[in-house]
Amino acid sequence: MQCSEDEEQRDFEQMALRPPSGIAAMSANGTPVEDGESDPDDWRIAPEFLGIFIIETAAFPNPVSFNSSFEILISINSFQAVNGLRIFAFQQPSQMGAALIQETGPLNIGVRSIRLSPQQFASSTGTGNVGDLYRIIIYDGRGDVISYGDVQIE
Repeated sequence: MQCSEDEEQRDFEQMALRPPSGIAAMSANGTPVEDGESDPDDWRIAPEFLGIFIIETAAFPNPVSFNSSFEILISINSFQAVNGLRIFAFQQPSQMGAALIQETGPLNIGVRSIRLSPQQFASSTGTGNVGDLYRIIIYDGRGDVISYGDVQIE
């Protein structure tokens, strides 16, 4: 029995709403840390957005200092294929607060940087303690999950 794309998307969204569970360790210049932690679940693209939305560079640096910021480089490959962008963070799904970034309207084709600071979400959704993991979820404007990954505060 084969899953439909809708079922695959729903399964992906259910995985996105699990607690964070590891990181893809990245250096400050956006390269994987040699012998660093790897999480193959992080920063995959939802079935609905394959070929349209690409994570060019996973969250970096990761781990990140509470008083610093991290970036995620994304690429949109199809004109008006992604309408709106909302980004959330949580330690536990029940603790998801307000959107950290919220954009409306079609997203332009090309590469762009999403920059976030743990100060934006760690103080409101948890303690912000060293070692704390947070799940970052990227949604489109309709509320469909595009991608997700975890960051660690150091």
